[in-house]
Amino acid sequence: MASSQRRRDDVRAEREDQLRTKRELAQQRRDEEDYFARMWSADMESKARKEEEQLRRQTEANYRTLAVLQQQMAEVEEKKRQEKQLLDEQAQIIVSNTNQAGRLA
Repeated sequence: MASSQRRRDDVRAEREDQLRTKRELAQQRRDEEDYFARMWSADMESKARKEEEQLRRQTEANYRTLAVLQQQMAEVEEKKRQEKQLLDEQAQIIVSNTNQAGRLA
């Protein structure tokens, strides 16, 4: 009977060891899954920050380009205005000279 009790105790101890090992493995698996989930999340956040930074730099570059183009357009418009003013002045001089020539004749 003592042998049978000892056998039951041994079986119970072995079963407890198996269950403890199973719990430890399950906890290790959960820890690994948590670790990889954190790593994935950190990687995604890093990628999002990089994309946002790239977008910000591109937006700034676009605004600088726009400012340069607007300045160039303003310069072209000013040059056109000056050329028109010069042509108008030349036309007035021609008309004035024609009127004076007509009076002299």
